[in-house]
Amino acid sequence: MLIAGRILYVQHVIKDGVWVTMITPFDKQGRIDYAAVKNLIEWYISKGVAGLFAICQSSEMFFLSFKERIELASFVIQHVNGRIGVVISGHVEESFQKQLEELKVLADLKPDALVLVSNRLKDDNDCIIENLKRIEESLPDNISLGMYECPYPDKRLIKYEELKYMINSRRYLFLKDTCCDISIIKSRLEIIKGSTFKLFNANTATLHDSIIMGCNGYCGIMSNFHPELYAWLYNNPRDEKASSLSSIISVMSLIEEHGYPHCAKRYLRNYENINMTDICRTTLKNITPSLDQELDAIHELTNLMHNHINI
Repeated sequence: MLIAGRILYVQHVIKDGVWVTMITPFDKQGRIDYAAVKNLIEWYISKGVAGLFAICQSSEMFFLSFKERIELASFVIQHVNGRIGVVISGHVEESFQKQLEELKVLADLKPDALVLVSNRLKDDNDCIIENLKRIEESLPDNISLGMYECPYPDKRLIKYEELKYMINSRRYLFLKDTCCDISIIKSRLEIIKGSTFKLFNANTATLHDSIIMGCNGYCGIMSNFHPELYAWLYNNPRDEKASSLSSIISVMSLIEEHGYPHCAKRYLRNYENINMTDICRTTLKNITPSLDQELDAIHELTNLMHNHINI
């Protein structure tokens, strides 16, 4: 489509299914452990995910230096090498000018989409559309974009008029939805209907209902524990076992409140044989003395769900 001499088109196709919010392994010295990153990527791929969301909140992106964010994003894209999709964010700077500078460097890595963070884009009128236009003008036309309602440092939900703007621009491929409200998700899906724009739900409790309503998949924390269960639910939402699976994984997702991403790193090391520390840079809250027992329970329930759905 040609508008005022500029070609506007969707460069990439974002597959439906499970998109992992990647964690960042650190070694004992607190540096990014790239050997563990490589093993983690292979584990994700073996679980049948559609793609990876790298340099997001789960990646502790607000606690990585600019150099680390660029190097990690580049490493993930190169190691995946087209086997599955990769979208990246790293959109963390406070000043808008700094944001433009970081986004230009990230765009040069040529991810399947460059993901903007909604709480970085507010203006004095609490509307992001003008800032979106400025970002679009500063980036190459063939860079596809996504939107992420990152809960840190504050959650800023996308308004309906902003969603409509993104759909009509055809530059944006998806929204990573963190509203956790099935009525809002329903309204958003009604707005999206008939377009190529996609919605990925980050909330387990509303996921099953949202899939039946037409959402395009899951992109959330629990993809670091048992992404294969989420992939099965997405592919079999009307199966007679889907409701019970949804109930169990919703209960298991409460582990998110117990020191994530530390708990995910410990789980992956203890039960999925990923050689990594559980060191984190983000401030950890609510790590309970019973965390190991809670992770034991999640591992046992995961195996029970494997048997329940025959995978």
